[in-house]
Amino acid sequence: MAFRRRSLIAKVLIVPVGLIAVLVVSWLLFPERTVRLGIDVALLATRLEGKQVQSASGVVHYYEGGEGETIVLLHGIFSRKENWILAADVLSSQYRVIVPDLPGFGENEPLDVGGYRIEAQYRGVLEFLNEIKVDAFHVAGSSMGGLIAAQMARASPDRVKSLAFLGSPFGVSAPEESDMDRALASGHSPLVTVDANTYWERFSWLERNPPYLALIAARGFARQEIDAAALNKRIWDEVTSSQFPKTESLVADVEQPTLIVWCSEDRVFHVSGAKVLLSFLPKGHLQVLQGCGHAPLFYPNLTMLRHYAWLLANVRAGIWPPGPIPVAR
Repeated sequence: MAFRRRSLIAKVLIVPVGLIAVLVVSWLLFPERTVRLGIDVALLATRLEGKQVQSASGVVHYYEGGEGETIVLLHGIFSRKENWILAADVLSSQYRVIVPDLPGFGENEPLDVGGYRIEAQYRGVLEFLNEIKVDAFHVAGSSMGGLIAAQMARASPDRVKSLAFLGSPFGVSAPEESDMDRALASGHSPLVTVDANTYWERFSWLERNPPYLALIAARGFARQEIDAAALNKRIWDEVTSSQFPKTESLVADVEQPTLIVWCSEDRVFHVSGAKVLLSFLPKGHLQVLQGCGHAPLFYPNLTMLRHYAWLLANVRAGIWPPGPIPVAR
């Protein structure tokens, strides 16, 4: 009887252990295929669906899910829509959520010379939204996506219901230098991938303690990024040489309720810029989070999303200035 019990236990253990072993070997040998399969499987557990549409800037790949008022989430430079999957799924329980790969990023085809300039990027997003018949919407962005969101709010005030910077936006004047300011001054561009070392180094610039799941998934995109070294350099040069006012000047005319979530340990854009940005916003609210860096999407307990949900709930209720903000835990 004891032998049968041990045999049954062995069988129960062998199957999951064997499956894990197969996945690990597959991830080591075929990281791109394995990670893509993992993302496709994960999407089955969400309300999101992968879609694509022909736009003026080419075919745009995006996720969409949920019902209700529309939220548009915009990723940052050298990022992609997959980084928003968890956040988009949480928000899609109450809203229609749209998460595009920005023009020329992610699954989209690279853009021609000049296509990555910020002034072209925000127009590309608005053209994409026109194609899928999105009229009024809330928009939130991280890093470069935040700057694009600000330009959209200024250019289309009749369409944008609220604006959120979920992580520091590109282009804000900061009284204090960031680590990246000092790196750029020395001739080093820490976010530009040119080889395997710079690809993995970038994660230490984005977050103090990158989540293991994000690093596991990152291996699936490593080869694609490394092979695109020349394109990465061109993207960086076009974005940083774009002709646009400082972000705080852009939002000076923005009357929509606006939330700024900025992390205290952001190495890319110094947190001192947060109050500068807030001072220009007629209807702004600032929340500084402790213990996180430039990419707070995976901040513990979804704290960032709770703050964003708070903004959306107040806008929906027509309350601004808003009530007490949820306590971060």
